Amino acid sequence: MAICAVAIAGFTLSGCSKKGEDDPFISLRSRDSRLKGEYDLTGVSIKTDTKNTSGTTTTESTTESSYSGGVETTTKTNVKTPTTRKYNMSLMIDKDGTITLTWEDFNTKGESNGVKTIQGNWVWESTAKHKSGITLAIPGDPSGLGLTNTWNVQELKNKEVIFTRDSYSKNVTTNSTGESTGNTTLTFTSK
Repeated sequence: MAICAVAIAGFTLSGCSKKGEDDPFISLRSRDSRLKGEYDLTGVSIKTDTKNTSGTTTTESTTESSYSGGVETTTKTNVKTPTTRKYNMSLMIDKDGTITLTWEDFNTKGESNGVKTIQGNWVWESTAKHKSGITLAIPGDPSGLGLTNTWNVQELKNKEVIFTRDSYSKNVTTNSTGESTGNTTLTFTSK
């Protein structure tokens, strides 16, 4: 009888284990249930390395952005003063595959440029149990963060969601080559 109970418990919990890299080890809620909700953007980390070659001249640069307290700060190699922009963003993610982005940005005087609300869609990358990737489609996304993309769901906890994405691009012309690699991490906290 005890062996049967242990076997049933092991079978039941096997579907509750972590899927994302930083997910809780065991969760009794499905990934759909944990994803559903309203979230505020609380963290952004972006790093992009760029290499441009024209003839025999090669230039390399790094751009890094971080977001905290509603302000995104961007630094670039060879540029002494960082740039900043102030904005707030929230996402409402529903189980039915709809997503609503609410965006408000501010001018240099700190005055709101208005609030925009945009309806979009989301879908898991895999329909199997292992739902570790998500595709967001938000038409006219004003954030500049590349939300309309496929993201790795690094962490999906009850109160926090972390999306990550690596990028690579290469542009070759007859006179030059440009190459860019990057990584973006977005952290959302439940309202």
